[in-house]
Amino acid sequence: MANSSQTSDRTTRERILQAAMLSLVENRGGKVSLRQIADRAGVVYGSVHYHFKNKNALLIALLDELVKPNVDERAEMLLDRSIPARRKLETLFDRNEALIRRQKELRVILTFLLQSPGNPPIEEKVRRMYQDWRDDITLIVEQGVQEGVFSS
Repeated sequence: MANSSQTSDRTTRERILQAAMLSLVENRGGKVSLRQIADRAGVVYGSVHYHFKNKNALLIALLDELVKPNVDERAEMLLDRSIPARRKLETLFDRNEALIRRQKELRVILTFLLQSPGNPPIEEKVRRMYQDWRDDITLIVEQGVQEGVFSS
């Protein structure tokens, strides 16, 4: 059971993430300062730094929060061998398209991240996301080869 300090920290972190998301969407991914985010979240500036080392860490955490439900569903689907490979591949693309279409916030964050050249933490996060996608597709194709649906 979480104590009140842990609950308060989690609530503050969630408020900061929500404020960051709203600020980025309003500014269409443009410049948003950590101070603006703190003000919008109703927290002192130091709280932002307590929860997030820097703006990159905040953006990465925000992206993780937005895609987490999709990642969890995807992992479950990939492990289920009763689902045919072709259906898995279609589902993978359909879910990601729906996620991006449904979440204006995610589109703005992804656009912002992809337009951050020369930013190693952001580049690494995007690289890992694409690597995860490639790994998922590889698993599906390997299953499809075993099923005789795809050829190698």
